[in-house]
Amino acid sequence: MLCLTAALQISVARADRYELLVYSDDLPGKGESEFEELLSVAKPRDISAFPGPTVWQSHTEVNYGLGKGWEIGVEGHATASGTSRKFGGLAVEVEYVDEHDEARGFYWGIRADIGRQASYYEDDWGSAIDVNPILGYRNSGFHLVLNPSLEVPLGGAKSSLSLQPSAKAAWQIPDRSEVGFEYFGDWGSLRQQFSSPQRNQTLYLVWDGQGTWGHFNVGMGKSIRTSAGTPDNWVLKLGVQVELD
Repeated sequence: MLCLTAALQISVARADRYELLVYSDDLPGKGESEFEELLSVAKPRDISAFPGPTVWQSHTEVNYGLGKGWEIGVEGHATASGTSRKFGGLAVEVEYVDEHDEARGFYWGIRADIGRQASYYEDDWGSAIDVNPILGYRNSGFHLVLNPSLEVPLGGAKSSLSLQPSAKAAWQIPDRSEVGFEYFGDWGSLRQQFSSPQRNQTLYLVWDGQGTWGHFNVGMGKSIRTSAGTPDNWVLKLGVQVELD
């Protein structure tokens, strides 16, 4: 569902991730379609570097279920600050989750997308493959998911693999809802890992709700170690998933 960002100067210019999504086993059924929209707004640490006091971003996906644990889709994103706007590119994605007990136990899967993308803060457009392993576990109303994701650059300024892990821990509450925490990080190149104080890391308090039409995700994020690696002071996000069939 989505992401908003600001730029950070360490040794080179870096930008936050534009996808604030933890991938799990939530897939459309065979022959079913879903529309997802993720909106976020961030308060940069240094607002003097931007046309407006906040940075907005949208992430849009349309997915189609193939059955037997498979889905395909297309995604796009855009960013804005003040009067400045930028289209961030398109990608196609495929996801697989192995057959499992949806009520309890361990499950695994993988999601990958390929496309061209550029953040609000970068002039260079680069093609990349994102590989997102999915490791999940449910038991007694508790749900844990880990995505040790890798970005594989195919062109542009980046030239090496980067590690971008995300995770979620949530507890079920009444009315088909969950509350919990989400973590999103950019740990830098695998060949030259940023030290812990320089990593781009944000922790979110989130609420997931279900409805007959689909579900939503609301989150409030706070950067970890704001004096070092993370460019935003805080981020708000709202994701909505609607069943089209």
